[in-house]
Amino acid sequence: YDFYVGHWGHLTRMMLGNVFNVSTPNLTIKLMQGYRDEFELPLGWTVNGTASTGAFVRGIPNGTMNQGVLCNADADVSFDIGDQCYITGNAGGVASADDVDNGFTKVTSPAFDLTAYNNPYISYYRWFANTGGGSAPNDSFKVFLSNGTTTSLVDLQTATPQSLLHKWNYHQLRVRDYFTPAINMQISFYTADAQPGHIVEGGLDYFEIWDSAGINSPLLVNNISFTLMKNPVADVLGFNYKLPSDVAAQILVTNILGETVLQIPVQHSSGSIQTQFKLPSGIYFARLKTVGGESECLRFVKQ
Repeated sequence: YDFYVGHWGHLTRMMLGNVFNVSTPNLTIKLMQGYRDEFELPLGWTVNGTASTGAFVRGIPNGTMNQGVLCNADADVSFDIGDQCYITGNAGGVASADDVDNGFTKVTSPAFDLTAYNNPYISYYRWFANTGGGSAPNDSFKVFLSNGTTTSLVDLQTATPQSLLHKWNYHQLRVRDYFTPAINMQISFYTADAQPGHIVEGGLDYFEIWDSAGINSPLLVNNISFTLMKNPVADVLGFNYKLPSDVAAQILVTNILGETVLQIPVQHSSGSIQTQFKLPSGIYFARLKTVGGESECLRFVKQ
């Protein structure tokens, strides 16, 4: 048997190839604390809105096309657990049959407590398609963050440029840019079909909250500058860095299991480094380590 075990506030586990019979004892399955949702399980997200069709639903996407352009996603993010995501309408068939029409649809997370996080980030993949109609598309995909009393717009995808539409796009945001981490926070993903009408589709997958100051960072060196050239990453991984002096240093890249997958020696006090990165798609972490400590951990996505 294959099964998934999940609970909001803990990381979902996928357990494959289990053998059970009448003598199998009860199982106790431990989950790591944290906020991550691949949407393979119903973990308490809620949907509301006024749209007559195309409300957010959780399921395996049924792709739709309009004049050769993909509108509703035909698959979820490829590297996460399972095959499901949140998608607006999912009946398949003609692209205009179950897209967002005559109103809005919104999916909202359960509450999350970030008071124990030092420097929390929220990341996710979003899908937005806006095409068709008899005029230029004029709709958008919005993301709102709430601290329990105040709500702020934290992400906006419009109909232009079209090169960013009709595909899964990674986005991350720093919570402290909007709010002090609070005990009763929520995030909402919203899209609507404004007049005149067009084809509108949205999606959400691989939602995660993580603490950049809490990932393998026992000692942070404030006078180290360490940034990514680009995120997400295709086949080339690049960093910009600046050290206080010519000290021995190296860049360490780890996967989500904490395994070191790449080590890059740093030979100057400042500069840029680029290297081929042919590893599988997924989430990775990078930090610049010196004899006196290490930089804040950077999180990036390999496409």
